Order: sequence, then C-alpha cells, then structure tokens
Amino acid sequence: MPESSRSTEATGSISIDYVPQDFESIDLDTRYTGTRIGIDKNADYRLTGKTSYSSIKFNEDNFVVKKRIIENNSSEIEGIIGDEKSAKATVNISTSYGSVRLY
Repeated sequence: MPESSRSTEATGSISIDYVPQDFESIDLDTRYTGTRIGIDKNADYRLTGKTSYSSIKFNEDNFVVKKRIIENNSSEIEGIIGDEKSAKATVNISTSYGSVRLY
C-alpha cells in the first residue's frame, strides 16, 4: 500500500488487511459500504470522522478524545491514536449507511 491512500466507494465493501506504521494518510469517503482497515498497532495518527446512519469502530484503549459528538443519526469524532507528539499521520473518514472498522 502506498504511504497515502484515498478511496471513494459507492456500494460494496473495502478491506485492507495491513497498513504499516509509517503511513502518511488515509482519506475515506464511503456510502453504503462496509470498510475494514488493519492499521499497525504501533502507528500514531490523528483520527477525524463523520458518520451518517453509520459508525466508526476502533480500539479506544490508546485514544485521546479531542471532540466527540453523538446525535440520533450521526456522529463526529476527532482525536489521537497513540502518542500525540509522534502523530503525524492522518485518518480522515466520512461515511453514510455503512460501518468503518479500524483494527
């Protein structure tokens, strides 16, 4: 996988088994799409997400919340996974009617 990746999907599913620790960015904009992305457990990155009738799921053990808004049908989340000082990479997610799982 390249250091940066951008994906836009209309329907279906996306599965990326492994993203290395030194990735630069992931930009994901999906509709009606289930998505699974395996990011190296030692990666430090900034996570930004917006959902509508969907969800973003990830291990929150090493997550520092900067912003979390949860409403009836939508949510917004911003924060750091890992070490804030080392978090140069970004993961930006926008999804509707599909879930995104970072593992």
